[in-house]
Amino acid sequence: MPDGTLQIVLDNREYRVRRLTGVGLEKLKINLRLNVGNLFHLDTLDLYQAERGRTSHR
Repeated sequence: MPDGTLQIVLDNREYRVRRLTGVGLEKLKINLRLNVGNLFHLDTLDLYQAERGRTSHR
């Protein structure tokens, strides 16, 4: 999409992933939206924090 949003459609599910602006170099936050018919789920994920937590357990 022109605004940088990634859209994926699988069967009756539509996923939209958008990077949130205004974050620094040490942050990678995305906005994830799932649509299934008239239902939707919206979440914000911090991918950098998830990676830091995963590597600290080694």
